[in-house]
Amino acid sequence: AMMRVFARFREAGSEREGGLIAAFPDERTVETTFVRRPDQNFSFTLDRVFPPRTSAVEIHSQCAEPAVQSLAAGQHAIIYAYGHGGSGKATTVFGQRDGKEQGLLLSVLDSLCAQSLGPFVVTAVDIYRETLRDLFAPKSGSAASLKLRDSAAGSSVEGAIELVIAEPSELAEVSDAELTSIG
Repeated sequence: AMMRVFARFREAGSEREGGLIAAFPDERTVETTFVRRPDQNFSFTLDRVFPPRTSAVEIHSQCAEPAVQSLAAGQHAIIYAYGHGGSGKATTVFGQRDGKEQGLLLSVLDSLCAQSLGPFVVTAVDIYRETLRDLFAPKSGSAASLKLRDSAAGSSVEGAIELVIAEPSELAEVSDAELTSIG
């Protein structure tokens, strides 16, 4: 199994971002400076850095395509989004609510269905303050107790809803209906 680390940046809003200035000297590096603390400069080198105006197509080719190749070969794949609330994790994974940009999850399913592969089992879990939340669970009612489990077969989230998806449109319908409170 191979793990690659990417960073996607969105347009900065000066107050919300705390006056953070980001520069992208190359496709693997981001350099940050805080406006209020210019002496605090940081440089990070990752497998790939996506500046704010990067297209969904480019993000798909770098992030989703390796997952498609793994799944087509019969392996598991995970797309893990990390960041503070409102940083764009849900938009990156599930797409924009207005449909202007497809998220990585639908992009992966589209590619797999184009290869006549499937159906697929999909889970979506949010981790906040060490608490797991099932993103496919109905918003009303009591939340199921989720537990992260490791075994020789791999990791899983016990108690999470597993959707069997044969066509990407099925996940799009669930995304519109259920994923309204992700931030």
